[in-house]
Amino acid sequence: MFELTTARRLLPPLLPVAAAVFSLSLLFIAFLAGPWSVDEAHAQQTQSECTEDNPTVKSTSRSPAASTGYEVCFVTESALSSTDRIVMTLHEDIRVPRQMIPALVRVGYKKGDDVGNGIASSVEMDNQNDPRRPTTLTIYPVVRKAGSDASPAPIPLEATVKVTFTKAAGIANPTEGGAFSWTVHTSNDTEPERARHPDMAVRTAFGKVEGLAGQDDEIYGLLVDWEIQLTSEKVSRGDSVTAIGRGYKNGTTLTFWRDANFNGVRDDNEAQLCQANVAGDDIGYCTFSVSKPPFAGVYGDCSLNEANNAAAATANCNFINAVDGQNHTSILVFDKEVQDDNSVERAEQVLQLEGLLAAEVGPSRRLTVQMQDFPPGNLEVLELGGRPIDLDRLPTTVVPASGSLHFIVDLPAQTRRGYQSLRVVVRHQGESNNKEPHEVRITLWVEPDAIVSVFPETVAPNQRVRLEGRGFSVSDSDGPGAIAQINLGGHQIDLSRVNGGSGPASIDSNGSWFGYVDLPIATATTTPGIRELRVTDSYGRGGTVELTILPRELAVTPLWSSPGTIITVSGQGFPGRNDNGSPVSLRIYYDSAVGSTVVSAEPDAGGNFSQEIQVPRRTPAPSTNDIRVEFDDDAGGTVVTLATHDVPGPTVQLSAADGPPGTLITLTGAGFRPFANVNSAAIGNIDITPGSSVITDANGDFTLTFLVPGIGVGRHVVRVAVAGVTASSPFDISPSGVAPGAPTPVADALENLGGNLVVAFHFDDDAKTWSFYDPEVAEFSDLDYLAAGETYLILVRETVEATLNGKTRQLTCYRGNCWNQIVW
Repeated sequence: MFELTTARRLLPPLLPVAAAVFSLSLLFIAFLAGPWSVDEAHAQQTQSECTEDNPTVKSTSRSPAASTGYEVCFVTESALSSTDRIVMTLHEDIRVPRQMIPALVRVGYKKGDDVGNGIASSVEMDNQNDPRRPTTLTIYPVVRKAGSDASPAPIPLEATVKVTFTKAAGIANPTEGGAFSWTVHTSNDTEPERARHPDMAVRTAFGKVEGLAGQDDEIYGLLVDWEIQLTSEKVSRGDSVTAIGRGYKNGTTLTFWRDANFNGVRDDNEAQLCQANVAGDDIGYCTFSVSKPPFAGVYGDCSLNEANNAAAATANCNFINAVDGQNHTSILVFDKEVQDDNSVERAEQVLQLEGLLAAEVGPSRRLTVQMQDFPPGNLEVLELGGRPIDLDRLPTTVVPASGSLHFIVDLPAQTRRGYQSLRVVVRHQGESNNKEPHEVRITLWVEPDAIVSVFPETVAPNQRVRLEGRGFSVSDSDGPGAIAQINLGGHQIDLSRVNGGSGPASIDSNGSWFGYVDLPIATATTTPGIRELRVTDSYGRGGTVELTILPRELAVTPLWSSPGTIITVSGQGFPGRNDNGSPVSLRIYYDSAVGSTVVSAEPDAGGNFSQEIQVPRRTPAPSTNDIRVEFDDDAGGTVVTLATHDVPGPTVQLSAADGPPGTLITLTGAGFRPFANVNSAAIGNIDITPGSSVITDANGDFTLTFLVPGIGVGRHVVRVAVAGVTASSPFDISPSGVAPGAPTPVADALENLGGNLVVAFHFDDDAKTWSFYDPEVAEFSDLDYLAAGETYLILVRETVEATLNGKTRQLTCYRGNCWNQIVW
């Protein structure tokens, strides 16, 4: 058999550092200084690769643009001393560094038993900076005989010389594939000779691509592959793969196809996959979708024909090739020394088509598996979550030629709930035991329990819910299965609450059942949150479902009102009235300092209620009081829910805040006790109580009117008393008879401010001018009078209350802002 090899991945780039250069320099100095010896076995091993009389050159990697190592072999036509030179001329597309460390260039020879090895003492480089001209390397070799500590020895006549450029030397392949000239000669033999690849099979492959089939001896120079890389080598039907072509001719169209007989020729019956434009870096790539056909299972049939020493397949191999506008295709090389009948399948350009695996866990703990596109063979391993499934329970374990297999099997005992890996392993039909089997894994959700569903999922205590179950134990010789226990959040529900007291229904032959449950009134349902409801049958198989317990919430409307008013208390999340006619009575309390008022209510099926209650008439004002709602649970305990209600203090509002004597004022009282007499009303010490009786309405409100009496100018307090509760409001009495616009000298007008006055400003809107008065520089002030009805800005030193123009005014000073605007 022969091995099909393709171009390898690009090697990592050279990373020269100062330390490495220093170490190599020391190595070179030590080499020249001697004494030294040669590892003869190693030298013979490397020299044995130089088998042709003509010069040869090959790279460690034939990948385009690869920074790699190079081996050049030739036979001397005359002896070479340490002062003689080896000269090589490299094609202009072969990239060379600006400088080359001599110690990175190794030189050895072999002539019979005479073996020598060494390095270059110097490497001279010409034209390496001119991309239009070939680069010439002049190498001064220094070698010593194997096992000798003597001085450097000459390389004898007709010796096979091998020059090795290590990867660190910095030479790199061209970015384009093909053959690139590389000549060799010495200072004694000045006629350059063309080097060629030492492997005839490689030259043959390149000759075939270049249209020189059968003329492998005409292929000269360094050979660089046209290379294909795939983003993924293991795919399933329907997957997308990106193919990358390197080394192809830029500016041309690159066509990728499935080279079914991997002969490098695109036949009419071979499917085109995609096309791409080759960019300036000689790389093109495109994406295609894997379908079946044309792709075949696993690798397809990629067998080789050993009889004629050539690639002869059954035209069904998943080998990916590409051709550019100059008919360049991927290089195919067969190594006759490798006897591995699976070598073709290991090529990087061969897609491995993995089987499609689908599975699900259904009711009654049954695993359904669907296999497709698997290779024909035997199912060897079936595991779920690392637990093996007994294959003896399957009707068959043979994957037929179609590649499809379908079966249903019980889950292994103690299968865990959650996402788990399903592993399937198939041994290919006809393969020996040392071959790697076909393995596919998927992840699936496993629900080993029976399935329980509930409606509704958000509930209140005592509410009726509908339950359904699937995958429970079916009837057997011991009798039909039945629901044995229902547990909610650790509370076992009495079976008298199931199906209206008739108990759970039997499980049918499919493992299914349905019924309804009146939820208990217990801690599990009176505490809000998510609870697990688990149903267990008489054979111990169970299933769970989650219920959300509503929080109990109260709303009071209005949030504040006077004593004796009617308020509405609403709630949700309280025990509901179920269809069995089992209501729950709620007790609603209004708690105040003088006692409590209580009413009852019954929630609806969803646990909602709305009930009116009166605020006790003797409730203090102001005060904050509790609304308390209670009910009893199944164990006789009391469950309490609280809200608050505010009773504000009474208020008095006046229709005007100031005025001269004789002004008619309307007084409005609010928040007093409903239907109570207004006992007294006064301004200062003057009684203003109306002659007729004034009574508050149902909300505790009332109104009355009075005339401002002729008492002293300034601020006075208006007080009202109702049923022993007093409220008040200020009123400013101003002097009567002040004519609008009447002027007052500024010094007299602001005299009551005393030393608190800093400055006063006025803006004349008609003249559009400002005037001011400063008591410290009164002689320079231009504000002489204050006129009634005009607006003034006054700056004070601190907060002060003073009577200005017959009115009590408060001028404030807060956090450094002491400006006040007043109307005179």
